[in-house]
Amino acid sequence: MIKRSFVILILLCLAGSLFAFDGFAGLSGEVNGQTRRGAAAGIGLLFGFDFKENYAAGIKSLYSNNFLTVSCIETQGFFRYYLPWEPFSLSIDNRLFIEAEAGLIVFFEYGNTFPAFSGGLVLGWRFNVKEKWFVEPAIRLGYPHIWAVGVTAGLRFSI
Repeated sequence: MIKRSFVILILLCLAGSLFAFDGFAGLSGEVNGQTRRGAAAGIGLLFGFDFKENYAAGIKSLYSNNFLTVSCIETQGFFRYYLPWEPFSLSIDNRLFIEAEAGLIVFFEYGNTFPAFSGGLVLGWRFNVKEKWFVEPAIRLGYPHIWAVGVTAGLRFSI
């Protein structure tokens, strides 16, 4: 699972260098409601590339724990569309987005380990700060996390 994630990341980097994409990498925190044993909190990493002005794709990984019985590691690929809607003007660039994600989650529960499909939709808002930094609050709906609320902060770069 981890090897496959790195292969996908390397392929994205190579594609980004061939087509001069703008990349982004960030650290995220999330609180989610799992279908197994209630709410959990997690931390994760996000890598991706913006292309064709309104689209982005990438990969993200999340570790979460409900502090009682269940831990999980989730790795997902995502495809994002930035909506061409700007409800108000700020001194920073802000863009509303919708994202589809799919991947694999591995649960660790009562000494047992088992994989499952994960996926869903994300609605978020990217705030680009000082050209190189971004902050993205987001709401996620899907499986196995029925709901999730999180924020990602990170760095934007050109390849």
